[in-house]
Amino acid sequence: MLSTVLLYAGVAFANGASVSDLSQEIERIPQLAYESPAEADAIIKRVRRSLDLLTQESKERFFLFEAYFYGVSQKQQKRLELLLSYDWSGSQPKYQARAYQQIVEAHVNLNQFDHALDNLDLAIHLLPLLQEDMAKMLILHSAYTVFSTLYRYDQALKFADRITALGREGNSKRIQCYGMTNRLDALFLDGQFERVLLEADDAIALCLSSQDQLSADLIRVYQLVASMQVYGGALYEEQAEALYAQLKENQQEYTIFLEHALGAHYFYQGHIEKAGEFYLRAFNRADELDLLRLKPKLAEAVAKVKWRQQRWDEYAAFINLTIDAHKAYEQDLYDKSVYFHLAKINAEDIEGQLKIIEAKNRELQLQNQLAETRFKHIRILFAWASIGCLALFALVVFVQRQKAKIKISLETDTLTKVLSRVSLMESCTKAVTEAKRREQPLSLVVFDLDHFKKINDTFGHAVGDWVLKTVSRVVRNSIRDKDILGRLGGEEFVICLPNTDIEQARQLSERCREGLERIIAPVANNKLDISASFGVAKLDETVDSLDKLLVTADKCLYQAKHLGRNRVATVLDDGCTEAYKPSMGLCSLQAEHGRTPLK
Repeated sequence: MLSTVLLYAGVAFANGASVSDLSQEIERIPQLAYESPAEADAIIKRVRRSLDLLTQESKERFFLFEAYFYGVSQKQQKRLELLLSYDWSGSQPKYQARAYQQIVEAHVNLNQFDHALDNLDLAIHLLPLLQEDMAKMLILHSAYTVFSTLYRYDQALKFADRITALGREGNSKRIQCYGMTNRLDALFLDGQFERVLLEADDAIALCLSSQDQLSADLIRVYQLVASMQVYGGALYEEQAEALYAQLKENQQEYTIFLEHALGAHYFYQGHIEKAGEFYLRAFNRADELDLLRLKPKLAEAVAKVKWRQQRWDEYAAFINLTIDAHKAYEQDLYDKSVYFHLAKINAEDIEGQLKIIEAKNRELQLQNQLAETRFKHIRILFAWASIGCLALFALVVFVQRQKAKIKISLETDTLTKVLSRVSLMESCTKAVTEAKRREQPLSLVVFDLDHFKKINDTFGHAVGDWVLKTVSRVVRNSIRDKDILGRLGGEEFVICLPNTDIEQARQLSERCREGLERIIAPVANNKLDISASFGVAKLDETVDSLDKLLVTADKCLYQAKHLGRNRVATVLDDGCTEAYKPSMGLCSLQAEHGRTPLK
């Protein structure tokens, strides 16, 4: 995604002043590639007819600019063929670096990662020979592009920081801006939104001081979307709409993030039609750009809208698209497995740095054969150490994956795929502690399916299990991503709502209750009515712990049952709860902790 932001710097490098009209035309190609592609193409054709008049250096500049034009035009195969048709081995290191950088980017865009990594090795070998910081930056950015495309954001982050350090050492704000933009790109794509918010203002100021408006705009999108994720969309709705009005015509990946954030905001606000428009635009843009990691989430978001609109045929179509997108993304992750190549690139990069040291030692101690022999021994030991590190890394990855699988199985309820009771209590306890620390509101909802035993007795446990799974899915789609949903036991569930007051919790519970009423069960010749009763409690001075929240919400649930079921109760009526008995789920939970059930 950042290639279009940074690549212009890779080709518009300094050269001696030219008096030739032909050379002046060549220098215009990179800018015209964006502003007027037809004019850029016309210049390329004119220069092609006069190649014999150009010096070798002018030819190489022209080939690089022409390849850049094909990259902007998304003609990656043509770009690659052009670059590979020329022998760059006799060129100046700065031109070789720019050629390898474009070759790596073209291979990445064509999903040819083996070739991309091989050419990246060659590019890294050039680092000690380069004098220009901009050329060094392009090689480091190529490494960043490879690893971020392979979803290895931790490794990509290291190369982004090296670019920033290079800019500081050379006192170049533009290179520092590129490094900070890459860094925030990696943090954002890795979901580290709070770190994005901590660093975004400084990065924007740096990029604006270097007159890089495009990078500043990209960071602003990341900053705004991260703010909506962390603090909620209502505070930033006006800013998001204004920024989207400026960027909606851009065919860039960051526009998709803004569309998705706006869609999520309006969906939660209940503006379903408006949410659907933003979600659909984001999905279509991701589909056009073939962004496999974004398509599953966006297809699922559109499906949620179709469900709320009761457009069942479209809902089914997008559910199928979601399934296909998940399969394609999983295959993409498998195909991009890069553990071996990761170690290989690290080794080549370090070896390139060692060559600098070796060159300096040879200048100072040309006659010192002993030092040269020791250096060779160090290289052999380093090679063996790299092999050992690679094996250890593979073992650690395997163990971590197994631990992750076990953790998921323990944290998730097997039937409903929501949080198990243990994980639910842990998550709710953390949420209550955090709400008290931040002095923020928090509400807790306990809901129980009405007449569930009758469903099991009448239709069988298979239908009962289907009802539990469907109810869990409907409720999950009706609440926010940050809300906590878990199964307390049997047909009883708990929803913990951070930063939510009692009225918002009641509205959300009503939305869930209405959603459950609309469930159509696959039971022939019989009508199966599905409903639930909801009890809602809020965190305050008297109800100041998870235990008290559970008991208060359970009493409200009892009251809802007492008043006729299929309703939401938020305020206790002592006259209705004198005969209150804790629910089975609450009783068993208290028994686990060695407590006598409250009455």
